[in-house]
Amino acid sequence: MEMTIIEGKDFAAAKLSEEDYELIEFKNCSFQDCDLSNISFSDCIFTGCNLSLVTIANTKFQDCEFIDSKLLGLRFDEINTILMDFSFTRCVILNCHFSNLELKKFKFEGCQINECDFFGTNLESASFKECDLNKSVFRECDLKKVDFSTAKNYDIDINFNEISKAVFTLPEATNLLRSLDIVLK
Repeated sequence: MEMTIIEGKDFAAAKLSEEDYELIEFKNCSFQDCDLSNISFSDCIFTGCNLSLVTIANTKFQDCEFIDSKLLGLRFDEINTILMDFSFTRCVILNCHFSNLELKKFKFEGCQINECDFFGTNLESASFKECDLNKSVFRECDLKKVDFSTAKNYDIDINFNEISKAVFTLPEATNLLRSLDIVLK
């Protein structure tokens, strides 16, 4: 099957019909304040889209990509997790919740991920390459083998997260010492 392209459409403040969307690339579309609850997206790409304040309760994302898009205030912790698989490339992700999800091997690359919550999230072997994680919180997360090598502004409490074999680089890795209540000279 060939991918269908929907370009420049404004879905803002709408309730999309509860159906399956498959093999669709949404380009430069606005979903701001849209209710996407109970909708299934499979093999879809969201390029240059505005997904601010979108409701995604029980929404299914299977083999989906978000590229150069804005995601503000989304509750990923409320989505349908069956066969869940998605990635983010060069996205602005603000005030989103990723708590209690299995995000093993997920890709967040080149993203601004600010003020997001990762509580009890399994991110084993995930990638945060070239990401700015300013004011994002990681608490009781599995961060084993996560690639933070080119990430910046992370604040990870090593006492409350599993970080074995995670990859960090200097000088940014000194952020890991913040939780130890020590003086670094």
